[in-house]
Amino acid sequence: MKNHRKIICILVVLGIAVAVPCLIHNKTCILPLAPAKAFAGDKNKNGSDAGEQEKKDKTKKENPCPPCPECPDPAKVVLRGLEEKRNMIEKKSKELALQK
Repeated sequence: MKNHRKIICILVVLGIAVAVPCLIHNKTCILPLAPAKAFAGDKNKNGSDAGEQEKKDKTKKENPCPPCPECPDPAKVVLRGLEEKRNMIEKKSKELALQK
């Protein structure tokens, strides 16, 4: 019984130690699992970042990727695999027949 009280007391103290600084900092967060703050990058003095982005967008529109090949029919793939296994079994059975 005393061990349970010690464990509960330790958990309460740890919970308070984690929650209080978080509440002071965020005033809404219970656990410190808030996402990190991200900042946008600095632009060049002449603003060339926007121009470079427009050039990339134009090249993507001019050179679209080629169409994807059609996926094979699943039934044909299964049948092909079964046929290969059947051929392998026939070949092995012929080898065994020749050994006897």
